[in-house]
Amino acid sequence: MYAAKCCNDRGLPPQGSDGDLGEMLLPFAGYALTGNTDLDRQGEMLARLYSPKLISLSTPTGTIPPFADGICYAATRKGIVSIFAESGGNGTLEEGDVQVHLDGLANVMRHLGMIDGTPTQPGPRLSARDRKVVRATRAGLLRLRVAVGDEIAAGQEVAEIYNVFGEVVERVRSTGNGIAGLVWAHKVVNTGDPIVRYWIV
Repeated sequence: MYAAKCCNDRGLPPQGSDGDLGEMLLPFAGYALTGNTDLDRQGEMLARLYSPKLISLSTPTGTIPPFADGICYAATRKGIVSIFAESGGNGTLEEGDVQVHLDGLANVMRHLGMIDGTPTQPGPRLSARDRKVVRATRAGLLRLRVAVGDEIAAGQEVAEIYNVFGEVVERVRSTGNGIAGLVWAHKVVNTGDPIVRYWIV
C-alpha cells in the first residue's frame, strides 16, 4: 500500500512533498498515532529518523498532520506503519530541500534493513502539538518580517502590510509562541489571507 507523501515499512518506494506553490515549509515528518503501542513506537521512530528537526505525531481529532482523510492515516489503521514528510516550498527543487528527503529516506531504509549501513541515530527532535495561522486583516502589499524556522513570540511582528502609497496599514502580529513552519510567499494579500503558520512544540 503506497501513495505520494507516504513512506512505509513494506519496502515500497517512498516519496515526500516539496510544498505547494506559494508555500515555504519547515521540513518535518509526521505519523498518525493509533493507540497501538508497538505500531506507534515504530511510527515515531521512522518520523524521528526521517526529519532533521521537527516531528508531528497526530491524533484523529488533532490540528496537526497526518490528518484522518489522508492515505498515511488509513495505512496505519490497516497496521502499516506509514509516515508523511514535507520539505521545501514553492514547488521548487532546491538542493537543500531535496537533500532532506534523500537523507531521511536513506536513514529509514537503513533502519528497515532495505540497504546496507547503520542509520544515523536521531538526537533531540521538536514534537509538534498544535499549529496556528496568522492572517491579514487588511488588504495591501506584504513585507514579511519572519522566515521559515524562526522562533516567534506572542505579539511579535511577523509582517507589515502597505497601501499603494507605501503607508503601513497593518502590522501583523503573532497570536502566540511557536516556530514558523509555513510562510506564504504572497507579495499582495487580501483581508483574511494567511501569512504565517506556526508550530506549537
